Amino acid sequence: MKRITLLLFLVLTAVTGFSQCIRTYKFPGNTVISDNLGFPQTISTFNWTVDDYAQVSNIAIGSDYVFTCSINGTENYITVTDLSDNIIASGESPLTVNAIAVDEVKLHYSDDAACAGSQGGHTTTLQILLTCPVPLNVSVNSILMTSADFSWEAGGAETAWEVLVLPAGSPNPGPSTSGTPVTTMSYTATSLTQATDYVFYVRANCGSEFSPWTLASGFTTACNGISAFNESFDGVSTPELPTCWNAVLRGPGLSPNAGIVTEGFEPVHSSPNAVQLDNSDSTGDYDVILVSPNLSNLGAGTHRIKFYASGFSNLQVGTMDGFSDTATFSVLEEVEITQDATQYTVDFTSYTGTDTYIGFRLNASSMYSSVYIDDILWEQSPSCPDVTEINVPAVGTNTATVTWVPGGSESAWQLAVGSASDNDPNALTPVASADVTKELLGLTDNTNYKVWVRSMCAGGTDAGAWIGPVSFTSACLPIAGFSENFDSVNTPELPGCWTEILRGPTISDYATINTVSFTTVHSAPNSVELYNADSDTAGADDVILVSPNLSNLGSGTHRLKFYAKNTGSLQVGTMDSNTQSATFSVFEEITTTNQVTQYTVDFSAYSGTDTYVAFRLNNQDFYTSILLDDILWEVNPTCPDVTDVAVSATTISGATINWIGGGSENSWNVAVGPASATDPNTLTFVTASSETKDITGLTDNTDYKVWVRSVCAGNDNGAWIGPVSFTTACIATANFSENFDSTDTGDLPGCWTAIVRGPSISEYADISVRDWIEVHSNPNAVQLYNDFSSTTADNDVILVSPNLSTLSLGTYRLKFYAINAGSLQIGTIDSNTNSGVFNLVEEVNTSDTATEYKIEFSSYTGPDTYVAIRLNGGPYSSIFLDNIVWELSPTCPDVSEVAAIGVSTSSADVTWLSNGSESQWQVGYTLATEQDPATATLVSSTNQYATLTGLASGTKYNVWVRSVCAGNDYGAWIGPVEFNTYCDASGLPFSEDFESATPPGLPICGSAINLGTGNAWEVTEDTFGALQAGFDSKTLTYRYDTDNAANAWYFTRGVTLQAGIGYNISYRYGDNAVDAFSEDLKVMAGTAPTADDMSIDIANYNGINSGTAMQESINFTVPADGVYYFGFNAYSAANQYFIYVDDVMVDVSLSTPGIENDRFSYYPNPVKNVLTLTNTKNITSVEVYNMIGQRLIVKNDNSTTSKVDMSGLPNGSYVVKMTADGMTKTVKVLKQ
Repeated sequence: MKRITLLLFLVLTAVTGFSQCIRTYKFPGNTVISDNLGFPQTISTFNWTVDDYAQVSNIAIGSDYVFTCSINGTENYITVTDLSDNIIASGESPLTVNAIAVDEVKLHYSDDAACAGSQGGHTTTLQILLTCPVPLNVSVNSILMTSADFSWEAGGAETAWEVLVLPAGSPNPGPSTSGTPVTTMSYTATSLTQATDYVFYVRANCGSEFSPWTLASGFTTACNGISAFNESFDGVSTPELPTCWNAVLRGPGLSPNAGIVTEGFEPVHSSPNAVQLDNSDSTGDYDVILVSPNLSNLGAGTHRIKFYASGFSNLQVGTMDGFSDTATFSVLEEVEITQDATQYTVDFTSYTGTDTYIGFRLNASSMYSSVYIDDILWEQSPSCPDVTEINVPAVGTNTATVTWVPGGSESAWQLAVGSASDNDPNALTPVASADVTKELLGLTDNTNYKVWVRSMCAGGTDAGAWIGPVSFTSACLPIAGFSENFDSVNTPELPGCWTEILRGPTISDYATINTVSFTTVHSAPNSVELYNADSDTAGADDVILVSPNLSNLGSGTHRLKFYAKNTGSLQVGTMDSNTQSATFSVFEEITTTNQVTQYTVDFSAYSGTDTYVAFRLNNQDFYTSILLDDILWEVNPTCPDVTDVAVSATTISGATINWIGGGSENSWNVAVGPASATDPNTLTFVTASSETKDITGLTDNTDYKVWVRSVCAGNDNGAWIGPVSFTTACIATANFSENFDSTDTGDLPGCWTAIVRGPSISEYADISVRDWIEVHSNPNAVQLYNDFSSTTADNDVILVSPNLSTLSLGTYRLKFYAINAGSLQIGTIDSNTNSGVFNLVEEVNTSDTATEYKIEFSSYTGPDTYVAIRLNGGPYSSIFLDNIVWELSPTCPDVSEVAAIGVSTSSADVTWLSNGSESQWQVGYTLATEQDPATATLVSSTNQYATLTGLASGTKYNVWVRSVCAGNDYGAWIGPVEFNTYCDASGLPFSEDFESATPPGLPICGSAINLGTGNAWEVTEDTFGALQAGFDSKTLTYRYDTDNAANAWYFTRGVTLQAGIGYNISYRYGDNAVDAFSEDLKVMAGTAPTADDMSIDIANYNGINSGTAMQESINFTVPADGVYYFGFNAYSAANQYFIYVDDVMVDVSLSTPGIENDRFSYYPNPVKNVLTLTNTKNITSVEVYNMIGQRLIVKNDNSTTSKVDMSGLPNGSYVVKMTADGMTKTVKVLKQ
C-alpha cells in the first residue's frame, strides 16, 4: 500500500519567499499552444507538482486567463512566469491572471504556497476569458490552384468578422493587425499562387472590440493538372511528401499519432525511400489517405495506375474531388496488400467522372497497421497486354538469359538492357525477340545491369508497357582459387564476385547475408554472417552464400577450407549459377558449434558441371545465424595437413612449437612472422625433423604468428596450417605491484596474460580490466569471468603474472585484494601460453567484501616462472582482483587492522594490531595524493599506537604502519589508510550543499562512520532517482543494501554555538519513490563527530515514503558554549530504498514564540482511516470540519501524539484544527 507522509514546515519565513515556486522539468515536453477559444483547454492529465512546469504559447497579449491544477478534487498552487522565470502572478488554483503582457508563459505547479510537491496525475488547464468570443469550427474547402473557400461558425451573437490569408511563415497577427471585413461566415480567397503554402485567420468584430485571431489554418493551393507521373519518393527528404502530394488525416476516431510520411527504413522497391500510411491507435471512423497530384486526364478513361506496396493492411484506391480535409473520397478498387513487396495495377479506363485526384486510403482492420507504397506510376493503359514474371535464370561472363510470361496472345516482344544507373527504358535501344526466352550477348563480366521487357502487338506497331526493371549481374571471369577473409570490404557489403541468394515461400524480409565486424571469428575484424530471421531454412527457404565463379570445380583436384562459429547446420554444395533461380546441390552437411573451428570439405570426388561453391544455412530454429571467415579454395595437397599446431612454451627470445603430423611424413616446415603477417609463403621457414621445433632469435614481449606444413617426397609440400598467434615472454622481473589503473578497460597490462581454454569453455569467458566495481584502488580492477562454462574441472580461466626471476627462490609471497564470493586457485604455471601447465599452491575462498589475501611461496622451489590465479567456480562465476603484489616475504611479521582514530584539526591517533613478538613499529604518513610510503614522514613507536601531530586542518592524509625487528629487518608497509583532519570550526551562518565533494567522496570537512553492515553515506550527482525527487546536482545519498540494515552516520563540519541563543537548522531530505519501501532518518547534534557524542535530538523521520524533496526547518538551543557537529543517521531496515539529504544550513533563529517553533507533523495525507498528528508540545485538542464549516469530530488529548479515526467520514476534503500550548494550527487533508 502506498503511504505518503507530509511533513509541515515548522518555521515559515516571509510568505512571498515560498509563494513563487519555480520548477525545472518541462511537461508536456512540447510547448502547448493556447487555442484562445474561450473554453477550458487541457494541458495535461498527468502533471506532477514535484518539479513540473508547462510552457504555453499563443497567449493573446492584454487578455485575461484562468489556469488550474488539481487532483481528485483538491486544488493546487500555480506560479506564472515569463520564459526567463520572472514572476507574473502566483496563487491557488483556479488562478486568474489579468492583462498578460507577454505572448508566451511558463506555469509552475506545486501543492501549496510553501512549494511542497507530489507525484500522481494532476490535471492542468488554461482558458482565455473572452467578452468577444472567437469564431469556431474554421474549415478550408474547395482548394483550387488560385483560390480557396473558408467557412466558420459564430462563437456568440456577433455578425461581423475580419479575415486574413497570409503566406506560410508570416508573423502571427496580433490585436492591432487588421484584416478584410466580412459579414457572412464564409470567404473566398482569390489571386493565390498555385502549389503555395498559406495560412488563414479569422476574428470576430463585436463592435467595441475584436476577439483574438483564431489559430492558423494552413493549406496549400493546388498544383496545375498534369497528365502523367512516376513517383519513387527518393528525391525528397524524409519525412516530407513530394511537391503536389498531400495527406488527408481526419475523422473522430483518428489518433494524433497517425500519419503519412516518406520513410527510408522499410525497403519496398526502389531505394532508399517509400511512403508510409500508418493508423497508430486509430479506431472507428477515420481516414488516412495519400492524395496524388492534380491530374488533367483522370476522367478520360485512358489511363491506369501502378504501384509497389507491402504491409499488413488493405488499401482502397479511388478518386477525390480535392485534397482538403473536406474532400470526398470515392472507392474504385480494394487492393489486398501482403507482407512481400508486390506490384499492383488499378485500371481507370472505366472512370469518366469529374474528380481530378487519386487517393490511396488505408483500410485497416486493426490498430497499429501500416502500408508502404513505392514507385507509383500514372500512365496510359496499353492495348497490348503486359508481360509478367520476368526472370534472369542464367548469367555468363558476357551473356544472360532472360525469360518472361506473355500477357496475352502476342507473339513478339522487345527487351531493353541498360546499366545499373539507367531508369528509362525508352532511352535504350530495344532488342527484338520472337520467343519468351532471349539470350543477351556482348555483356561485360562482373557488371550490374537492368532489363525491361514489353509486348509488341499489331505487327509490332502497338507496343505494350515496359515491365521491369529486373536487375542482374554478369558473372565474374572464372578463377582457379581464392582466399577470402572479408576484411578489405566495408560492412555490410560482400566482396566482389561473391553473391547472396535469399528466396523461398516464407523467406523473411529480414534474412540477410552481410559482412559484419561485431565478433571476431578468425582473422580480424570482419567475417560474413548468414542469418535467417523467421525464415524456414530447414525447409524450403534458402539463405545461400555463393562463391566466385570457379574454373576448376569439376576437375576433382581442389578442396574448400573455412572457419565457422555458432551452433547450427551448414550445407556446403555447388550451384549452376549465382542467380536467384540457380539450383543448389548439397555436397556435404556440417554441424557447427559455438567454438571457432576450421572445416575442410574435399571436392576431389566432384566431377559435375556446376562452377560455384555455395554455403546454405540449414538451421532448424528461427533467428539464428552462422558466421564464416577465411574461406579458402585450394589444390588438395597430396602431402597431408598437420593438425593441432600449438605453442607450448615461450622465452624472451624464442618459442617451442608442437604439432601432429598428418601421415607418414617425417619432415616439416615452420614459418614464423610478425603479428601483421598474412602469407606464410613470404616468410623464411625452418625445417624440423620431429613434431616439435624450438624457434630462436625472437624479441621479448612481442606478438608473432606461426604456420606449419608437412614435407613429403620431392617438392611435395602440404598446406600451411595456421596461423597460431603467440607472444614471447617478457624479461623476467624480481617483483611487481599492479593496480590495473593505468590500463585501458578491456585490456590487460603489459606482460600479464589470460589463458581461457577447455573443451566446453564459453566464447564469452574473459579476463580483462574493468572500471565498474571498486575493489581497492580506483578506478580499475581485473575480472575473471567464466560465463556459462564451469571452471571447476577441465575448463580454465587463468590470469598469468609477468615472468618472474624469483619464483623458485622460496623467499617471496603474493598479495592481492579480491571481491565476490567464490573460489580461486593460486599456483604456478610453466608458460603463459594456452598449453601452459597449472600447478596448485593454495586455494582461497573469497567473499562479497573486498579482502586482502596473502599467499606464501616460501616452500616453492620448482622450475615454473609464472604465478597464476585460476577461477574455480560453477557457471557465471566472476571474481574481481586488484593491487596484486609480488614481494619478498618479510621475516618481520605484518601488522594488521591499521586505523586512524581520535582525529582532530591538527592531530590523529593511529592504531594497529601486532601479529608477532616485535616491540617496535614505524608509522609513515603523507598527503593523500601520495601513494608511496617511501616518501612518508616517519614516526617511531614502542606501543601499538602513535599520535601524529602538526597536521593541517581539513586535509586528507594516507598512513602506513610496519613492524621493526632486529637490526634493519622491517615488515611490509601495511596501508595506506586514508583519514581527514577535522576542519576548523565554522562561524554562522554555516551551510553545506555538497557541491565541493568529488562523488562518491564526501566534502573535505564532513565525515562518515558506518556502524552497521549496510552501506555508508556517499555523495552522488544527478542520479535519476534524486532528480525525480527534486534533488539536482550533488546530493548526500544513502544507497540501500539488499541484505543488511542501515546504521550509517554523516557528520557536518563543527559549528561554534553559544548557550542561551536560539538557532535554526534547515535542510532538504527525502527518498526516491512512493512505493512499498520506506526509509528512516534521524538528525542529531553533539560536541564531537561520533555517534556516542550525539546528544541533542533534532528530528526523527520514520517511514519516509513521499518520493519528493521535503524542506525542513527546526529551532533548537545548545546547553553550553562550544563546537557542535550535526549528524544524519540512516537507520532503515534492509532492502528499502534511497535517502537523500541536501542544502544543510545553520544560523541564528529569527522565529517568534508559538506553535510555529514546535515540530508539528501529520500523516498520512491522503488518509483512509487514522490520521496521526505529532507535536513537540502536548496536543490538547483536535477538531475536524467539513468544507462548509460543520464540526464533525472533537478529540481532547494531552499528549505529543494524537490519532484521529476518520474512517467513518465520506471521501473528500476536510479541515483539521490542532491546539497545543494555547496555540492553534489548521491544515487541510484529503479523505479517500
